[in-house]
Amino acid sequence: MKFTTTILSAAALTLVLGAATANAAGFSAEPTFASCVHLKKKVSDALQANQSSDKYTDASRESRNAQTFCNSGLYKNGVEGYGRALALLGVS
Repeated sequence: MKFTTTILSAAALTLVLGAATANAAGFSAEPTFASCVHLKKKVSDALQANQSSDKYTDASRESRNAQTFCNSGLYKNGVEGYGRALALLGVS
């Protein structure tokens, strides 16, 4: 019985460490609604700070399109759109 508990504990530890390693290596989960909310705030702040940018209109359009994708459940497309908006504004 004690041997079985030890084996199960070791297996659980291996899974946890494996997941942590994968996440640290850049294998993140698919974008979620939370990803969209976070990036929407970041883009909104960047638009506010860069109102005089010649790319403001394009970035604003990308942000609106990204929000539409996120609201439709297409989180990957939304996150990509927010990324393009940030790139247009020169924000990383």
